[in-house]
Amino acid sequence: MRTAARAPFHALRSAMVALAVLSLAAGAHTLAGGRLPSPGILLALLALTGLASTTATRLKLNFPAMAGLLGAGQLVLHNAFT
Repeated sequence: MRTAARAPFHALRSAMVALAVLSLAAGAHTLAGGRLPSPGILLALLALTGLASTTATRLKLNFPAMAGLLGAGQLVLHNAFT
């Protein structure tokens, strides 16, 4: 059962996951010679990634499920950057 005391940590954890996923995708994209979209589009992608990470951090996922989710996120962000 979730308590109100754990809620702030959940928000911080999901925000850090979203930031890490977006940073990895952006870093790989720029290292491969691509250009990033405008800051407004990056902010929108961060918000969408935050929604997905909030859902993912509410579930107890095993390592293969989490790796699959991160891989799918990288593919989606790769397509969004191009």
